[in-house]
Amino acid sequence: MIWRSFTRHSERLTLRRFKRRDVADLPGLLDDWQVARWLARTPHPYTHEDGKDWIKISRSVLRRGRGYSLAIVERETGTLIGGVGLSHETGEIGYWFGRDHWGKGYATEVVNLVTKMGFGETELDKLWAMVLPGNDASGRVLEKVGYMALGTRPYPFRNVERHAYYYQMQRWEWQAEL
Repeated sequence: MIWRSFTRHSERLTLRRFKRRDVADLPGLLDDWQVARWLARTPHPYTHEDGKDWIKISRSVLRRGRGYSLAIVERETGTLIGGVGLSHETGEIGYWFGRDHWGKGYATEVVNLVTKMGFGETELDKLWAMVLPGNDASGRVLEKVGYMALGTRPYPFRNVERHAYYYQMQRWEWQAEL
């Protein structure tokens, strides 16, 4: 099966499927309110059981071809530092990093790579992301990669509908930047 060996690389990072051994690292990265508060579906507090559930879900998404749900690891050390997803059904992207890995340019690197995957490996006409008010760093990352802020939209966040900033990139815009 192709999904078992799925990997993509950027300069400093590797995107790969989540593995069972990642369960041990997930709570250390996600049981931090400064990380979890920006994530729409991540439970808090985050437990070992939550990590096990996430591994099953993410592997199923990849195996069934519904999208990418991938671990972000440092190429040099192999250390798990975050996660990224792309829905093949809607074009939504999302990403997160453990707090110790903020401010190092990793998010820009990952969003560039996932955008390339989204337009290079799927038939999607647009990719988009939602950013909660206050998460200015994430908005700057999307804009740096070429996503346009198109106002706010309702978005389900932790079982409550909130308004979030909507960022989008069209396939033709990505192709024009090549």
